[in-house]
Amino acid sequence: MAVNAKNQMTNQEVHELFSAYSQYAAAYGADEVKYQRGIMAIQQMLGKGQVMSEELKQQLAEALPGAYEPFIKATQEAFGLAELSMDQFMDMMKKGEVKTAKIMKYVAKYMNEASAAGYERCRSLTYWQKTD
Repeated sequence: MAVNAKNQMTNQEVHELFSAYSQYAAAYGADEVKYQRGIMAIQQMLGKGQVMSEELKQQLAEALPGAYEPFIKATQEAFGLAELSMDQFMDMMKKGEVKTAKIMKYVAKYMNEASAAGYERCRSLTYWQKTD
């Protein structure tokens, strides 16, 4: 399914990443075009072996606003940082420090968490709509 640069991730990790992305995209209402743009962005990141602003900002985040959050949280956890601002994250990307092998399993984790929150939010909205 995905390009896996220099086998930096196991097949299981790649599978978990794309499963998490699929759930994330569904939870946030991505249509087919936006879903495919996100898939392409992740494949390109994996192929390059690092997270690049072009793929994250101009492809994934345009398709799914808020997509930065799982990447920032993942980078923060992978690097053991107490805090990580958007500016610091962007600087790390610019320097080529955000390697897919290091953060993508955490990206999957945080996409799964965001998906669960998104589904819960939709359920609560549906509940309130039915009881009014």
